[in-house]
Amino acid sequence: MTKYLLLLLLAATPIAASCGAMSCPITPDTMSLKPNQWGYKLTGDYISQTQRQSGTTQTDTLSSDDHTEVETYTRRLSLGIKYQWSTAIDIEATLPLISRKHAHLKSEVIETSGTLHDGHHDTTTVTSIENWDYYGLGDVSISAGYSTPFQWLSQDGNIRVNAGIKLPTGATHLENGDGDAAEVPLQPGDGAIAYKAGFSYSQPVGSLPMLNGLWNEIPLTIYGETTYSMAGTNGWRNGARFEGGIESQIPVTREWRGTLGLVGQYSRQSESGDTGEDVGNTGGKWVFGKVGVQTDLSRTLHWDLCGFFPVYQHLNGIQLATGWSVSTGLAVTL
Repeated sequence: MTKYLLLLLLAATPIAASCGAMSCPITPDTMSLKPNQWGYKLTGDYISQTQRQSGTTQTDTLSSDDHTEVETYTRRLSLGIKYQWSTAIDIEATLPLISRKHAHLKSEVIETSGTLHDGHHDTTTVTSIENWDYYGLGDVSISAGYSTPFQWLSQDGNIRVNAGIKLPTGATHLENGDGDAAEVPLQPGDGAIAYKAGFSYSQPVGSLPMLNGLWNEIPLTIYGETTYSMAGTNGWRNGARFEGGIESQIPVTREWRGTLGLVGQYSRQSESGDTGEDVGNTGGKWVFGKVGVQTDLSRTLHWDLCGFFPVYQHLNGIQLATGWSVSTGLAVTL
């Protein structure tokens, strides 16, 4: 509450704002299946956004628009189902449940009962706090992948390409206690079809001794994915997005591995459609470091945990910057 009061009292340079929410950076597919085998993975993500930023500079300025972002917390629980059709081909579907907590300051200009000036009443600006705390099903994604051995720099590796579609199955009109609907970018679903295509390439780049003294290979993975969205709720259209990264797994024991990586994201500005949102405050460039662990709890049960920390963020207009995000998953192969 103290933070909100301080924001209400701030005198600042007017800058327009638009509410939005980030998603966790993509990670390469690590579920290894045999032909005709099923795999299930439950993944939980948490992302916090509490600091407004313009370009690469943090700012506490208030907006001249009708609202100013304060904070957004996103929690996402996803169920992934994967089927290995053959040695080369796999099919996967993902169903997310999204919980989000969001607050912004809303400014309204109202007429006062003062003296008329040039035929108009005096006006004053009233600022209030609006909050949302909700959960709902997100948009289902379906994809197919093709893997094949590939040799690069005299090293045997594996290349995988994939393509998929996001379907508009998620909730699009969730409201707060006052009956105000959250804006389209904040809803669990955006009402749009989106197309995705990606690749990954993995190969060993050396070896290191484990704690038991035995040596094990160090795999290096390079990956990327692009997303192109159609128009959705009220004509809103998310900007085209590209993500790419590089990571390596460091063997610790036969069951435990450490993960180090770097992930980059680029998003173009969105299109507002009939929403009236200021899309000048959408899109940008992000770079995150990644640290994590993976372990085989048994032959069929696998667990991973990773954290992403911001290295570089360049945001268009003014937006909430992304802080630490955490992702953990439990996978079962049958």
